[in-house]
Amino acid sequence: MAEPIRCSALAGVLEAGTFGANLQQPAVTLTERRPAALLRLCAAADDRDLGRVVRSMTGLELPHAPNTAKASDSRALLWLAPRQWLLVCDGERNAIGEQPLQAALERTGGTVVDVSHAYLVIAVSGERARDVLAKGVPIDVDAVAFEVGACAQTCLGDMNVLLHVRDTRTIDVYAGRSYAASLWHWLHLSAAEYGYRVSD
Repeated sequence: MAEPIRCSALAGVLEAGTFGANLQQPAVTLTERRPAALLRLCAAADDRDLGRVVRSMTGLELPHAPNTAKASDSRALLWLAPRQWLLVCDGERNAIGEQPLQAALERTGGTVVDVSHAYLVIAVSGERARDVLAKGVPIDVDAVAFEVGACAQTCLGDMNVLLHVRDTRTIDVYAGRSYAASLWHWLHLSAAEYGYRVSD
């Protein structure tokens, strides 16, 4: 069966360019990320086998501490809840998919659900990226409290989001596709005072 075509949730909304108060040296960049796959992993009560299988297929250890993530250049595992994770796969779609991972996990009692079409991912980067997000989230996003490798499910305004600190200058914002236009509008308003660049 052919792979369904994935259309951007921001089609007709995203406009590349430089905007806001500082057009010469924008302090924020907004970029829509398009991971090849987003897979939600759920473990049975005893997840030791799941950890071994996931490590062998992704090269990553399952993060067990709340609000932490493990990442490589092309993949990330984000802790969502006890025995639940989000596997983010960049690169080629067929590098790892739902079916081979599910087949490998059958004997562990774990499950895999492909949620690739359900989410929008926007990378907020630059020296004022945390200031942009701090206006709308109730958690402390200061670099000391929310360091590289941290992730958290929270709200931004009235939207449910998942934040992942990918590197020292970038926080990825995951949100349901139905929030796409609202989230994009909110980020534009919040970033305007610093000047921001939209890259496509």
